[in-house]
Amino acid sequence: MSAADAAAGPALLLDVGSTSVKAALVDRQDGALLAQDSAPMPAPLPGPDTRHELDPSAVLAAVNEVAARLLSAPGIAPRTAIMSTQMHSCLLTDAADRQVSPVITWQDNRLLEAGADGRRELDRLAGSIEQDVWRRSGMAVRPGFGAGNLGMWLREHGSGEQELRVHTLGSFLATAWGGPYATGASNAASLGILDVCDVHAGAGYRWSAALTRLHGLDTCDLPRVLPEPGPAGTVRIAGRELEWHGDLGDHQASVLGSGGLEPDDLAISLGTAGIAARLADAPSDDPRVDSRPYFGGRYLLAMSRQPGGALAAEFAGMLAEIAGTLGSRHIDIGAVWSTLAETVPPPAADTRLEVTEAANGKRTLALAGIRPSAALTTMYAAFLRHYVEVYRDCVDTLFGPDVPPPARLKFNGGFAARNASFRTALAERLGLRIDDIPDGDLALEGLRSLITTRTPWRQPS
Repeated sequence: MSAADAAAGPALLLDVGSTSVKAALVDRQDGALLAQDSAPMPAPLPGPDTRHELDPSAVLAAVNEVAARLLSAPGIAPRTAIMSTQMHSCLLTDAADRQVSPVITWQDNRLLEAGADGRRELDRLAGSIEQDVWRRSGMAVRPGFGAGNLGMWLREHGSGEQELRVHTLGSFLATAWGGPYATGASNAASLGILDVCDVHAGAGYRWSAALTRLHGLDTCDLPRVLPEPGPAGTVRIAGRELEWHGDLGDHQASVLGSGGLEPDDLAISLGTAGIAARLADAPSDDPRVDSRPYFGGRYLLAMSRQPGGALAAEFAGMLAEIAGTLGSRHIDIGAVWSTLAETVPPPAADTRLEVTEAANGKRTLALAGIRPSAALTTMYAAFLRHYVEVYRDCVDTLFGPDVPPPARLKFNGGFAARNASFRTALAERLGLRIDDIPDGDLALEGLRSLITTRTPWRQPS
């Protein structure tokens, strides 16, 4: 297939997220949406509360099913494909790309489990290597990162004397479609073993020998790193040969889909979890901050695993339980959620939402200082204040004393998109001007801007 043929035909966009697989067909010339579809992600495999694993064949089947429905549409013949995936998710295959391990996702907390000596694996890793080496990986030392999870899986199950390949979710799907053993820089970095500091030196991205050795992955093959989205080979999806433009992290795709960032913007992603981020020209030295490769050699400085939609769902469940305890027959959380922020009163000084995370990552919610006569909006005020305090701390950490404070807040993520009153209330309490969220799925919109010839991505100079 020639480059001209690929540029002339429609493009297939795929977003493999935490809760669903979404796909769209767009015209590469003008960006017009031609068709779209979605399906839920497979349920996690049974296991301990600290583990969050997926069956790789089930994930592949779910993506293939959605793609096949779109590709079977009459009169549409796509020529190219590009994909975003949930970050940090990874697995091991053999040299022929047959699955060896399950997909271990970013929601996995096995690194918080205590070993026979009572010490958590995360603490062992944090104390095993110089901080500068961690800094060069761009990853905060925290649960959920790919290499730590894969290393622990290998110690538990062994390699079976076979040659192993480390895969991001993106590289696994690409090779399953006959494509290259390669992954985008943002997904590669989410494994926690990529040196993200060499790109400006003209050396591209390199895997860190020290970190791959630390996790016991030094004998495994590692995928080629694609610095930027663009032609990287071909794949065959649902019987169609497509020019492959690679994969990128769903966070990067969503930020781009929201309109991209200026240096004085704060981006808050409210999906299953929350992420606060800003644009920067260099990695961060703060161990609490991820330095994620973005476009044009720049970085998203990000604080992840913050409160998002999952915590909101837990809070809604707690309200329903409170209502039942007080004798109410039913409380329709869905009906009141969208209007709560419009009527929320200032929280009482002694009313707080307390969120406690156990050593294994399991979360417990409690309302402290609440009175039996308290209104629903008072409880919601405590919930909102918790988010404000968390994200205000993120602002202080990301911008710091030497960086001008943010002037504008840009939201992305499913929970933010569905709850306009909540994002407005959060922005007001953070004292930031808010940009409206564009219509449609923002990860797919980011992919559309990358693949469409008339609306390529642009970043501030």
